[in-house]
Amino acid sequence: MHQNQKSNIYKIGTAYYPDYVPYQSYDLSSYEEKKIPFKDRIVQDFERMQKIGIAEIRMGEFSWSTVEPKEGKYEPSIFLYALDEALKAKIDVIFCTPTATPPKWLVDRHPEILPNLPDGRKIKFGSRRHYDPCSDIYIDYSKKITAYYAKIFGAHEAVKMWQIDNELGHHGSSSLYTDSARKKFRSFLRGKYETIDKLNDSWFTCFWSQGYSDFDQIDLPYKNWADPNPHTLLDFRSFCTQIYREYQRAQSEIIKQNCPDTIITHNLISNFYELCPWEMTK
Repeated sequence: MHQNQKSNIYKIGTAYYPDYVPYQSYDLSSYEEKKIPFKDRIVQDFERMQKIGIAEIRMGEFSWSTVEPKEGKYEPSIFLYALDEALKAKIDVIFCTPTATPPKWLVDRHPEILPNLPDGRKIKFGSRRHYDPCSDIYIDYSKKITAYYAKIFGAHEAVKMWQIDNELGHHGSSSLYTDSARKKFRSFLRGKYETIDKLNDSWFTCFWSQGYSDFDQIDLPYKNWADPNPHTLLDFRSFCTQIYREYQRAQSEIIKQNCPDTIITHNLISNFYELCPWEMTK
């Protein structure tokens, strides 16, 4: 493909992070390591993308602390500037909700939104996917930031599509082991089996003395000496998929309300079956 020529078959795209540019704003027109204003570097980035035929970019999936550095204090300007440059360069944008990386101020205020490992230990702040989709508190915050993004960025002409969160279930985050998850798992089982006798029969709980007399006795399949009851684990996996579907749907509905003509998608992981891909894409 020649320079300045876009493919008639494929849309060539890439991820782009305007929020990183202020920390990496070196002049691309010179071989010298020369710092320039970050807006000038963004302009250079789009000139290069246009030159090599980039037709579409994705942005925003890890941007929460940039756009909302303190609760209720919003600073969207760097993304609005990048969207203006994308529009000038005729490059379409997939904008993302930033909920894969809740900011430190939110974790400090509500540490209960953090997830647990299968052995019960709490995940700490400092990486990504550090949230519990069963937490009603986190769901409320994720709805608030999604609504803000949809209103502020969704109105921009450059935004053609939305991505919900980022790689749902990746890095082991598909399995939900918090107190909130336990409560919702029991509710899920009540809805599916109706009576504890039906559950005992389906799960073959006479094996290893696992019989239950009440749904409230049922715990999550924590890590143990041997494998958990496979029936328990299968229902647990189905439950986790349902939780992420509900989490995804909540954001989708907010975006549809504000951007009714915009396509909504998600970046599912290749060869990843910890969440059911058929259920996740309904």
